Amino acid sequence: MSGLGADPDYDRLCQEYAVFARVMPKQKQELVRALKRQGHQVAMTGDGVNDLLALREADCSIAVADGSDASRQISQVVLLDSDFTHLPQVVMEGRKVIHNVTRTAGVFFIKTIYSVLVSFFCLFANVPFPFIPIQITLIDACIEAYPSFVTILEPDTRRIRGRIMGLKEELIELRKSTGMNKRQFSEYFGIPYRTFQDWELGNRRVPEYLFRLMAYKVRMEGLVKKKGEDSP
Repeated sequence: MSGLGADPDYDRLCQEYAVFARVMPKQKQELVRALKRQGHQVAMTGDGVNDLLALREADCSIAVADGSDASRQISQVVLLDSDFTHLPQVVMEGRKVIHNVTRTAGVFFIKTIYSVLVSFFCLFANVPFPFIPIQITLIDACIEAYPSFVTILEPDTRRIRGRIMGLKEELIELRKSTGMNKRQFSEYFGIPYRTFQDWELGNRRVPEYLFRLMAYKVRMEGLVKKKGEDSP
């Protein structure tokens, strides 16, 4: 990488090559950004200060306990025994957590449905609510607590289907759906370009209410790009 000049085409490099050597810290960061632009979920491992920029940019940053303090502080996962053979176990545990949360959410959703239906029935029939607080607690224990506890014990390590996105990822998807580039999108909503760029890079948390308003405006004004149209 050191012989490619000051500004190589990182997108092309990521498509044509899989192994890189003599990579400078800034180049590592640009390689991570290029992979993310191509739709990849990027994980980065590192142990020194020369990896900090790429660790911060990656979707999942992994450091080892024997590495520098800075790399451990900035990473999302730290391998306490510095053994990378444990990473498959980390992935399996993450899958179990996601599947368990999904199943538990379904249990709570069922409880919400019956509560709403009973409330509407009492409202329209003009009858008192049939349960007292202690009875509701017992019903919730039978419908929510015990089933949820049993559900989370199931070891489900199937591969995750679909995407689990935070506001940062949703914001990127929203912009792409309009076919606008970053500058056009930020100008359309009256947001400073640097602020919007920081949001997409994950340097600032997107206020949820603002994202929802932006999404609503996109839908109402028909800004979603039709299939087959080229981005400007």
